[in-house]
This record gives sequence, structure tokens and C-alpha cells, in this order.
Amino acid sequence: MNSQAQVRLISVGDLEVNKKYLIVKMINKNTQYGQAVLCTLQGDGGQLFEVYLPKTKHTQHKNE
Repeated sequence: MNSQAQVRLISVGDLEVNKKYLIVKMINKNTQYGQAVLCTLQGDGGQLFEVYLPKTKHTQHKNE
């Protein structure tokens, strides 16, 4: 029998603030909403979570 760790897809809002998670893997993924980053995290006890990271807007700053 092939045993694989079960990975749950959760919302970034479900992560606990100021808690450390081990980053297992990060990949760029094309979704129906465009390019996204899917991050696999490991929590306490070894459980694995997949989270789509929120997009950020890049702004140009003027040199003053």
C-alpha cells in the first residue's frame, strides 16, 4: 500500500498570525484567475497545508 501525506487546501486567512510554518514547497501555477503562487506549509504535528498566496500590487516609486 502506498501511503502519502494528506495535504489540505486552506485559505491564507485560516493561518494563525505570528505562528511559524515550515515552507515545504512553492510553485507558480496557472489558474482560472491568472498566475498564482501555491505554497505548501507544514504545521505543528507534521500536517501539510496548501495555500494560494495573495497577489500584491507593485507600485513605482519616484526618486526624489
